[in-house]
Amino acid sequence: MKIGILGGSFDPPHAGHREVVEVAKETVDEVWIVPCGFRSDKHALSDSQMRLQMAKLAFPDCCVLDIEVSRGEMVPTYFLMKELASKHPEHQFYFILSTELLKKLHTWKEPRRLKEEVNFLVTWRPGFELTESEKSTFGSKANFEFVQAQFKVVLSSTYVRQRISEAWERTSSKSQLFDLVSNWQFLEEAVLYFVIQHKLFKL
Repeated sequence: MKIGILGGSFDPPHAGHREVVEVAKETVDEVWIVPCGFRSDKHALSDSQMRLQMAKLAFPDCCVLDIEVSRGEMVPTYFLMKELASKHPEHQFYFILSTELLKKLHTWKEPRRLKEEVNFLVTWRPGFELTESEKSTFGSKANFEFVQAQFKVVLSSTYVRQRISEAWERTSSKSQLFDLVSNWQFLEEAVLYFVIQHKLFKL
């Protein structure tokens, strides 16, 4: 089978992530979710087990892997993909990334090997169009597959956390908070319940 790998902090997993999964499923048979382990380049992430549980709640139709969370650290993409291919030789893996991240691929660990040995499924993110040089470089590679879908949801976890933090400041009532945040349609209901139960993103 063709398996898409979607990595991220998922702090929290939101509607934007869900749309990426749905779009990717038009190209691959399944999408597997990989919440990241500790990352020094990220903000103070929520507890890794909390993020893992939120991912499972957000993507009940996907396989959610604890390959990074269980190790307590991020596994560089090249080594993650090689490990998955070794463990599951019956599958063909594609790492899902946006054009925003594609532009930064040269800064990742093992950039040359990534470009030559790893399959990528690239989604278009508004505001991050590829230059003609980038189109020529990646468009000619057989291991880079581009999804042409136009995304309707443009969200970041940072923005979602900020809005939820602001909601916490407006009310201490869990029921009122649920009604307020659910109206924004950022999160799956089960994820929102989890966020409120554990008082996540409350300053």
